Amino acid sequence: MQDHAAVPLSSRLDVYIEVLNVNDNVPMTMEPIYFPKVFENTKPFTPIITLESFDGDDEGEDDPKASRTYELVSGNPQSLFYIDPNTGSIR
Repeated sequence: MQDHAAVPLSSRLDVYIEVLNVNDNVPMTMEPIYFPKVFENTKPFTPIITLESFDGDDEGEDDPKASRTYELVSGNPQSLFYIDPNTGSIR
């Protein structure tokens, strides 16, 4: 984050996300790292980014995303972020 003062102040927060798996192949996100920006006056529950992932275990399934869930595992000490466990949408 960066403010608009004469001498701008900024901060950074790293949020780590783990994609959980129940089968043989490890799910992977479409991008290795995402760099979304959230401004300090952003209203709660504003959509920030949606993670997209793929899993080799998905082939032949009616609902490929049913085999994985998303969870914030660190970097969210004040619970400012929420991730939908089914869609990967971060707010």
